Amino acid sequence: MREQDVLVERYELTGLLGRGGFGEVWRAFDTRVRRTVAVKIGHPRSAEDRERFASEAHLAGTLVHPCIAALYDYGEAQYEGRPLVYLVMELVEGETLAAVLLRGVPPTASALVWARDVCEALGAAHERNVVHRDIKALNVMITGYGGPGTGAGTGRAKVLDFGIAKYLHQPGLTATGYVIGSFEYMAPERLLGAPSVDGRADLYALGCLLMQLLTGRLPFPAQEIEALSYAHAHTAPPPPSSLRPGLPPGADRLVLDLLAKDPAGRPAGAAEVIDRLNALIRGDEEPPAAHDAAGGAPTDPRRPHDGTRTASPQDTARPVLVARLDRILASGRTGAGPAFVRQLDLLIGDLGETLGADDPLTAEAGYHRSMYLWQSAGDPTELERVLPRLLGILGPEDRRTIDVQAVLAGSAAARGQVDGRPWLPVLREVIERSTRVLGADSEITLIARLDLAEALDREYDGRARPLAAPRDRTPEQAARRRDLLAPLLPHLVRGLGPDDPRVREVTLRLALDSYGLGAYREALPYYEQLLPSSPAGLVRTPVGLRIQHAHCVAESGDPRRAVALLDAVRELLYTRGDAQSVQWDKRARALRSEAKKMRRQQGGGGLRGRLRG
Repeated sequence: MREQDVLVERYELTGLLGRGGFGEVWRAFDTRVRRTVAVKIGHPRSAEDRERFASEAHLAGTLVHPCIAALYDYGEAQYEGRPLVYLVMELVEGETLAAVLLRGVPPTASALVWARDVCEALGAAHERNVVHRDIKALNVMITGYGGPGTGAGTGRAKVLDFGIAKYLHQPGLTATGYVIGSFEYMAPERLLGAPSVDGRADLYALGCLLMQLLTGRLPFPAQEIEALSYAHAHTAPPPPSSLRPGLPPGADRLVLDLLAKDPAGRPAGAAEVIDRLNALIRGDEEPPAAHDAAGGAPTDPRRPHDGTRTASPQDTARPVLVARLDRILASGRTGAGPAFVRQLDLLIGDLGETLGADDPLTAEAGYHRSMYLWQSAGDPTELERVLPRLLGILGPEDRRTIDVQAVLAGSAAARGQVDGRPWLPVLREVIERSTRVLGADSEITLIARLDLAEALDREYDGRARPLAAPRDRTPEQAARRRDLLAPLLPHLVRGLGPDDPRVREVTLRLALDSYGLGAYREALPYYEQLLPSSPAGLVRTPVGLRIQHAHCVAESGDPRRAVALLDAVRELLYTRGDAQSVQWDKRARALRSEAKKMRRQQGGGGLRGRLRG
């Protein structure tokens, strides 16, 4: 749907809030009640999709609590001939907890209050026998929080998205053996496919979230699903205080109890967890070295994670190392070549000795080194090596982690030497995470979406080997690529700029595909974007594009301009005089003749079908 569309003659869409595999979420104005709301719109591809939306409406509609986003309406409709389903919800102003964490670890006081809010929401759901099943940082909104030291207050948390929630003992909505949800937060019994899962699975996810709130890291930041599954089922999580010294007494015990492998070892219910969180909130003052609520700052890749105030040799050296990294990166932007990699290698060694191999600044330097080697040589080996460290140190929702995952998944899906189709779900997941964390118009999101379009355009032989891209595309191939790229181009222009080489390449493909299909009016704007306006620029433009452009101008109803364009082409060809120019001139002369005929008999027949190519 588009901005200013009115859904079911009631909800006027005023701005896109987010997009993902489920569909879109819009800010909207309810013209009947006259209030601003959030509208979640999905285009069901199956009866299962429609049933999942209906289930979310029925479940969320029964839950009324200050820490749960309220559901106002649910329905089905048609839009441009396609069925859609929609949920109308309370618009929660603020930002996702994932976005908050991206800026750094919040003050401990805020972390505990938010965890209590989430637990209160879970308690309200569990009282009605509803299991959320997807508690994670992206599904929690924080309101009224501006960060430490801003005076904006602690803020409050609200739980969103009951899209995969279900009633206790209700059969799932997916095929047997298929687990849905976020694996980084998933309880062992869910990963292992237990036949019955209750609210203690949500408490396990809350334990993962509380660990993230207190330390900036998930308990098991592994990448592959198999490694995550093994860690959740068999590996003991680290105590939070081992990652961030000075946390309140009792925090370790609560997190480790929530993360018990056996559900019987976890707290009995949300009420018990709320009591323990309240005790931590009311507890004795933290040791001065870790008292972040009064004046601490969020952590980031250039600061130590433990929040201590006592200066150490590492703290003294950090600004010097940060400045050194900045200088090296500046030299890399001017094309320093191998010297850039050597300087980074020396810096990474010094960072490891001074700050430690697991320091965020060390991880950041490793990211820049690996990305440079990828961009200069196309070798993904170093990216594959650095990714586990980025996941473990910076977390799965850090921009650099997402960047590396997007490059690896996009390259394998769109340009790998083996079957890239198994990478498509991974690439779609990275795109959804990048869209939510970094924004729909970020370069990482847009290039990943372009890789997805190229991956979907690939063809394979009977042995699942990628075929070379055809030089002359069939009408079916041209229509497929056009349908993949045309919706993406406006986003690329907005996010990357019209002069970006990747944007121009996509524009060229759309021009050629539309021209090849005989859709001249559709092709004309693409040629207009590609061709420069200056005479010098036109001289450097391929002659074939200029002739095709003139053809599109004539077919779009302006034969007079087409004749002028072809005259300019023929004048250029006359000065060259080579064999290829003679062939181009023959085509231009024939097209000019037809355009002059059209000019004399405006509307009396076109050039369709002539001189294509």
